[in-house]
Amino acid sequence: MLYFNNLPTGITLSIGALCVSVTDSPGPVKHRINAMLICILLIGIVTVLVNYASHSTIFLGLIIFISGFVFSMLTVYGIRSSSVGIAALLIMILNMQNPIHGIAIWTNALYIMAGGMWYLLFSILLYRIRPYKIIQQILGDFIDSIASYLKTRGSFYAKDPDYDKTYQLLLQQQIHVQAQQDLLSELLFKTRAIIKESTHTARALLKLYLDATDLFETIMTTYSEYKVLHNQFDDTGILEEYHQHIIALAYELEAIGLAAKSGLPSVSTRNNIKNIQNTRAHFETLRQNYMTNSTVDDFISIGRILINLEGMAEKIDSLHHYTRYDKKIKKSDPEATNPVNYTQSQDIRLSLFFNNLNLKSNIFRHSLRVALALLLGYLIALYFKIGHSYWILLTIVVILKPAYSLTKKRNTDRLIGTFLGILIGIIILYGIKNNTALLIVMIFFMAAGYVFMRTNYFISVLLMTPYLVIFFSPYLSRQYKNSINRQDTGYYHWLCNSFSG
Repeated sequence: MLYFNNLPTGITLSIGALCVSVTDSPGPVKHRINAMLICILLIGIVTVLVNYASHSTIFLGLIIFISGFVFSMLTVYGIRSSSVGIAALLIMILNMQNPIHGIAIWTNALYIMAGGMWYLLFSILLYRIRPYKIIQQILGDFIDSIASYLKTRGSFYAKDPDYDKTYQLLLQQQIHVQAQQDLLSELLFKTRAIIKESTHTARALLKLYLDATDLFETIMTTYSEYKVLHNQFDDTGILEEYHQHIIALAYELEAIGLAAKSGLPSVSTRNNIKNIQNTRAHFETLRQNYMTNSTVDDFISIGRILINLEGMAEKIDSLHHYTRYDKKIKKSDPEATNPVNYTQSQDIRLSLFFNNLNLKSNIFRHSLRVALALLLGYLIALYFKIGHSYWILLTIVVILKPAYSLTKKRNTDRLIGTFLGILIGIIILYGIKNNTALLIVMIFFMAAGYVFMRTNYFISVLLMTPYLVIFFSPYLSRQYKNSINRQDTGYYHWLCNSFSG
């Protein structure tokens, strides 16, 4: 990594900012700042160590193995600590490509740390300007996830439901919703402006969270003998009415989620309460005309479901009201919203690290796989003299995950996404000759790639690859093979599969 002219210096600063940004995941601002400060210090140290060790193949291999193991083991302290470890591995790999000497090592490390510090200050500034924005975005995602869960739950009332598939999907969605709920709890109840200095915006966000959580618990704990109900009531059409009401309520929740993320008020677009009352009239007619001693329990079940639908419709109307950030919203009872009941402290004892140093620990086994895969990837790059060999190690870090199924999926997604992305990039370069137009297209692919990075890895890779091809396009005329040749693809995919079992 060079440092003596403006462009390389800017790139070095950007790399520092990029690595620190990896650790800036949503959470209490104090935790975010602490993680970013630790990351800045760590990437500076790793930069110095890697550049000094790069003059010896043995020492560099040792650094790669130890770093791969130790930084992967940071996962024992949670997702944020895991992100710090990933940032440290990224800076280690990026500094391996062009090792530097003498005072340049320290200057380079300072530039990287300065880039990280710039990102830290920028992140704090954004938080000060819009302190509730992160909470609003995550709260909106939380409500959207509840809507998806409700839709899936509603499919039980459609004709001929696939019970096994629906139950599996519900389990996956429930885990996702509860993870978002835990994150929101930490954000809301560890933010001083909400707990100690509550404003009308804070009160509205808190009420949105509490009522949405209550709604989710109501949906999650509602259970009926669906097969029995279908056998008994399919011909009456009332179950299909329930299904339509649930879909309508889910759409209302999606509108509320969008309003929460945008900060704009939402209004009900459907008269759900009135429609459910019409279904109640249908239910009463069925009960009077068809209920017998043998079907009393079944009628009680569908009656209870109807009551739940009425309660959900009323609660959703309340959620619409909270998105208006009405100053008349009362502050919640402090006993009912005790932070202790909603948040859990992260265990950061050193003993937790050492307690996981055994083969029974999934994190230990994963860390060992990462370390061995990185070391073997480095040795393969040395033996075969592969150009741009850092791609091998970088791909191992990105793809190799604790769960084999996730690693295998990412492996496939990256291989196909990279291949298609390169084709798209080359087509764009051949079709567009105007530099300004190329810049606009590149920015579009970069932004879109980051948008899908956490939600859809395949689309993210598919969009990021053309961005990288266009970014390096000034060099294509001189280094076509070096820029887009991925002859190392077979090596790193083999490595990831070998160490994922």
